[in-house]
Amino acid sequence: MISAKIRWKYFSALFMCVICTIYLGITTNAKLKSITKDNDKLAHFVAFFVDTWLFVRCIVPKYIDTEAIFGRFGPLRRIVAYGDLDSGQTVMVYRIPKYVLVIGLVIVAAVGSELLQPVLSGGKRTFDVWDIAGNLLGGLTGVAGGYLCEM
Repeated sequence: MISAKIRWKYFSALFMCVICTIYLGITTNAKLKSITKDNDKLAHFVAFFVDTWLFVRCIVPKYIDTEAIFGRFGPLRRIVAYGDLDSGQTVMVYRIPKYVLVIGLVIVAAVGSELLQPVLSGGKRTFDVWDIAGNLLGGLTGVAGGYLCEM
């Protein structure tokens, strides 16, 4: 089994950047909004690029076992199982390439962050399809940048 090895210096930077990104995504501070008013899509691109690049760099293995994601005894273990788990038969563990997993997470985060933005900001921030485009482009560029750094 491949364990989820993490580069901790990238993980700590990712943690701080994600906290800043979440704050900037839900803040209604007029001073901060005036800074990104004209460059909102660029801000989305940069935030997702940096967060995704750091996420790619913090994961060491090129493949992630589904057992590491879902857990051996988690509620989703039947998705990755082959045979009757209760009788002790072998569990088939699928390996997902790191980059496929990250691209899936980028799509979920890009759309999900825009859907949650109006709720978390108390309706002061609105849903924008072009923000999703900026998020996706930034995230996919971050995946490509992380891939190139690891080559």
